Amino acid sequence: MPVASDTDLMVMRRDSRIARNRGPTADRSSPMLDLLPFGLTMLLKQHGLPDGQDQPISMPSRKGRSVAATLLPFRHAWLPRHARCAHDGHMRLTTMTQITVDGVMQGNGHATPEELASGFTRDGWALGAFADDTGEMITATYQRADAFLFGRRTYEMFAETWGTRPEMRAHPIGVALNESQKYVASNSLQQPSWGPLTLLPGDATAAIKELKESSSGEIQVHGSATLIRSLLAAGLIDELTLLVVPVLLGQGMRLFPDDGPAAALEVISSHTDARGVGVHVYRPAGQPELHPARPT
Repeated sequence: MPVASDTDLMVMRRDSRIARNRGPTADRSSPMLDLLPFGLTMLLKQHGLPDGQDQPISMPSRKGRSVAATLLPFRHAWLPRHARCAHDGHMRLTTMTQITVDGVMQGNGHATPEELASGFTRDGWALGAFADDTGEMITATYQRADAFLFGRRTYEMFAETWGTRPEMRAHPIGVALNESQKYVASNSLQQPSWGPLTLLPGDATAAIKELKESSSGEIQVHGSATLIRSLLAAGLIDELTLLVVPVLLGQGMRLFPDDGPAAALEVISSHTDARGVGVHVYRPAGQPELHPARPT
């Protein structure tokens, strides 16, 4: 009997999870809807596609068939990965980060005892900040992941919440996190208990580069500011999604350092939701063009 690879197992877990979330009453008549995450499928069936505002795209299915579809441009971020980007056979590494207008990503939900002890007290700034459609997009993003990559602190925080609390484990995001393969880049993580898990000690960027080259699908990074910085510097991020909450926090760790690598960004999609949160999807595009107007 053939043995399934790690990539096969990740795809099987994801497909099983999406099928279970759709339920037995899902409409199976449309091949396009069959490819979309449950939350987006329900929204498309409820609201439809207004005339004159659609955008044609080609959606290759997992079985190799090409399926024609039309979607509004602002829904671009909700599409499954194979519909958004050319597939090159390698695993794509994407990030989704909630940040303030002044770039802080720390404490979007709650601060840890360690963070409170260090003097950070302005946590909870993202709770209740998102419009319903943005919440649906966040859930659908987690659901389409084949694997997740964390730094130690984010892994421990997620393990204590999404991995432990029954009401959070039962949420679609919790289901996606608990059933998917997890990787943790850390030299200090002791006795991890939340799996399935692969620990990446030592040179994490080298291990992640090898993982991307030897696997397929999509691996996502949520939180993990230090890890995102190192991945961006190493050129390993394929796409960044920034959810910009309209608040100035004035303290806390920022996603991008004061002195870091420069990068041009291609705008894939951008819109502001009904509650003022900016939803911006970028793809790194090499070095930026600089045109300094210095006095001679």
